[in-house]
Amino acid sequence: MGIEIKNVLILDKVDDACRKLLEKHGMKVDTKLDMNKGDLCHEIKNYQAAIVRSRTKITYEILMAGIGFLKVVGRAGAGVDNISVEDATDMNVVVVNTPGANAIAACELTCLLISALARPFLNAACSMKRGNWNRHFFQGTELYGKTLAVIGLGRIGREVAKRMNAFGMKVTSYRIHVYHVMNLVHLQVIGYDPIVKQSDVTSYGVEKMELEEIWPLADYITVHTPLNASTKNFINADVFAKCKKGFKIVNVARGGIVNEEDLLESLESEHCDGVGVDVYTNEPHLDDTSKKLVQHMKTVATAHIGALTDEAQHHTMGIGIENVLILDEVDDACRKLLEKHGMKVDTKLDMNKGDLCHEIKNYQAAIVRSRTKITNEILMAGIGFLKVVGRAGAGVDNISVEGATDMNVVVVNTPGANTIAACELTCLLISALARPFLNATRSMKLDNWNRHFFQGTELYGKTLAVIGLGRIGREVAKRMNAFGMNVIGYDPIVRHSDVTGYGVEKMELEEIWPLADYITVHTPLNESTKNFINADVLAKCKKGFKIVNVARGGIVNEEDLVQSLESGHCGGVGVDVYTNEPHLDDTSKKLVRHMKTVATAHIGALTDEAQHRCAVELAEQIIALTQTTDEYVEYPGRSPITSKNTMGIGIENVLILDEVDDACRKLLEKHGMKVDTKLDMNKGDLCHEIKNYQAAIVRSRTKITNEILMAGIGFLKVVGSAGAGVDNISVEDATDMNVVVVNTPGANAIAACELTCLLISALARPFLNAGCSMKRGNWNSHFFQGTELYGKTLAVIGLGRIGREVAKRMNAFGMNVIGYDPIVRHSDVTGYGVEKMELEEIWPLADYITVHTPLNASTKNFINAKVFAKCKKGFKIVNVARGGIVNEEDLWQSLESGHCDGVGVDVYTNEPHLDDTSKKLVQHMKTVATAHIGALTDEAQHRCAVELAEQIIALTQTTNEYENNE
Repeated sequence: MGIEIKNVLILDKVDDACRKLLEKHGMKVDTKLDMNKGDLCHEIKNYQAAIVRSRTKITYEILMAGIGFLKVVGRAGAGVDNISVEDATDMNVVVVNTPGANAIAACELTCLLISALARPFLNAACSMKRGNWNRHFFQGTELYGKTLAVIGLGRIGREVAKRMNAFGMKVTSYRIHVYHVMNLVHLQVIGYDPIVKQSDVTSYGVEKMELEEIWPLADYITVHTPLNASTKNFINADVFAKCKKGFKIVNVARGGIVNEEDLLESLESEHCDGVGVDVYTNEPHLDDTSKKLVQHMKTVATAHIGALTDEAQHHTMGIGIENVLILDEVDDACRKLLEKHGMKVDTKLDMNKGDLCHEIKNYQAAIVRSRTKITNEILMAGIGFLKVVGRAGAGVDNISVEGATDMNVVVVNTPGANTIAACELTCLLISALARPFLNATRSMKLDNWNRHFFQGTELYGKTLAVIGLGRIGREVAKRMNAFGMNVIGYDPIVRHSDVTGYGVEKMELEEIWPLADYITVHTPLNESTKNFINADVLAKCKKGFKIVNVARGGIVNEEDLVQSLESGHCGGVGVDVYTNEPHLDDTSKKLVRHMKTVATAHIGALTDEAQHRCAVELAEQIIALTQTTDEYVEYPGRSPITSKNTMGIGIENVLILDEVDDACRKLLEKHGMKVDTKLDMNKGDLCHEIKNYQAAIVRSRTKITNEILMAGIGFLKVVGSAGAGVDNISVEDATDMNVVVVNTPGANAIAACELTCLLISALARPFLNAGCSMKRGNWNSHFFQGTELYGKTLAVIGLGRIGREVAKRMNAFGMNVIGYDPIVRHSDVTGYGVEKMELEEIWPLADYITVHTPLNASTKNFINAKVFAKCKKGFKIVNVARGGIVNEEDLWQSLESGHCDGVGVDVYTNEPHLDDTSKKLVQHMKTVATAHIGALTDEAQHRCAVELAEQIIALTQTTNEYENNE
């Protein structure tokens, strides 16, 4: 207590709330970004406190330059690996950070990466942007019923568990629950943390296990551990070998925890089926391994953006801080808060080391993000002057924490501020790995309607392994639990009780690897976690696993991950962080460019909310260091359609007209029917052939018109639609001709729900552009700041099966869910976390709108210009129901005027040949578009096929063998 801080130097971009709060307390705050070591060593002696994020390194040299002046180093974020803490301690520089500020950001990025690993979302979206309708290339998998392993049950790990639990994860024990109708399996969240007790995590829906139990169970693994000597390369080839074939892994914690070389090998061997990654061993200059990992076709990669949300970027006592130096871009709330407290705040960006060493002595506090490195040299330059280094974010690997400790410089960070941002990006990357979303969107943007190329898989039922169950890991688990994933996790510190409420089953690493379909990493980067996920770990993972890393580059060995991708063992990578950032090495570039990689440029924390939280928390901590009060001690955020019952119809010959899962044919043939498959028939040929069959099976592509029904009159008895919609079938004419029409409305529910959640996430984060930028080898993380879903209001229009499931999952993301349905009662949706309202109440409240109504005379153009005018400015809308419900021309006008701020669309008025209005909508810079891939998951197509076959069989019988099918 009692440190005098008059001057604070902010060295990295930090939310301006930090500066404002310091200035409010009488400090002078200077912001000097991108200072070189020399300049920083020169400047540091002018400040009593320095604030950094992950960019600026507070080294021994800088601490020495500020000796006698620098008293505090504040880290706006959780990690202090960019601060020489030992040196700071030796020089009496206090190092403070903000471990809770980034938790939500990192958690949401983890969940996003998990989602992106289940659905090939990034490729699907990019394909749509290129105008290609290749939907059948982008079939993904569901999260529902999968097992998620959360490794590290701290703040982030718990939040991941909670969210993924809400995706349908079963959290009490490792137990499969089979539903009679849909054959759906609850997702299970398991987790590991050596410290956390089961009682600490029970409410998060996590079953805490030992690592050796976790690895073979996890479909998805997400890592949320700090990076230190014990966690470096903690997830490696040995771990991967224990994981089930096809596991997927996400890391938004720290690079180095997951051994990237091993992960790459696991991907290439196809043991790992997907990687979602936001952090790398060497950032921002990725080494060759990281690049290969990023470029792998099964990797979804982002450039350490886990904490990059506005909220996350937006709290040690009595240090005298007058001048604060901001060295990286930080939300202005930081500056304002510091200035409000009487500090002078200077912002000096992009300082070289020499300049920073020169300047640092003029400040008592320096604020950085991840860009500026606070090395020993810089700390030395500020020794005696610099008192605090603040990291606007979680990671402190750009701060020489040991050096700061040695020099008595306090390093503070904001680990919770970025939690939501990183968590949501993780979830988006996970979703994008499940659905070929990026390619589907690219295809649409290029005016190509190739929807059948973009079949993905569902997240529902898959196992997610969360490696690192801190704040972000837990939040990812919670969200993906809501997607119906089985969430398992590992954390050497967190106890079972800490993550149970997040839907995570805590396990040992050796148990997790073979179980995980998806792995997400949320550990810090340190000696123990460097290359933690490596070839040995990847080899233990199941073939086809996918991995997400939004933690730190270096945790996952990129070379190993690239090899795992190229071998086909890893099925996808979602990556936001790299070993060397921003100048990626060849390995990172290879990883980014791989066709199964979804990559972003460390944007995990780049949301408006996260950046604001980081800034405010960091400023509050610096202010608290100057006081003997506890004003900011307890700050928030820390620590059938017709004749349904007809029986006894004689069916001998069945004609399949569209691509349907082969389970349909097999089941029909098992019951003595002859099945022919004739795809892409023209109307003339179909009219000629139809009279030879008693049943015809279609999806949405083939139209069963009055003319075709007339050609089959007296012969055709049943038309089956493998899906929910029947607008491609003339149902009234079929009824008149005594032709039974059956469909499978429930089979696609999970798939459509998960794509909806993925599109909502993609509208919150500029994920599509961030992913494409990484594929092109561009590290532009600060261009891709987004917003968080947490705290926003989601309006669900249509509360049937899909609408309710969307509500349940997004509720787990901390969204306020309101909804409308003219038929459904309040009591029907209460358990899904929806407040039912009238439409006129909904429009002005909604930040996001998602539509789940059928298309009929009453809903055609239901959402139009009049509705948009009632919506708040900046609303975003998603439609995966049917084209025609939303008036596309009116929506285009609302986008152009800036009233609507984003559109996620999978269905169009005219499909597959889009009209000019649809094309304009798809090409808009604020549109994320896919080519009607909502139901295109392996699981949904299998369910459709089986349910449809069962209904047709039931129609031939007088027994009730299949009568319970819906």
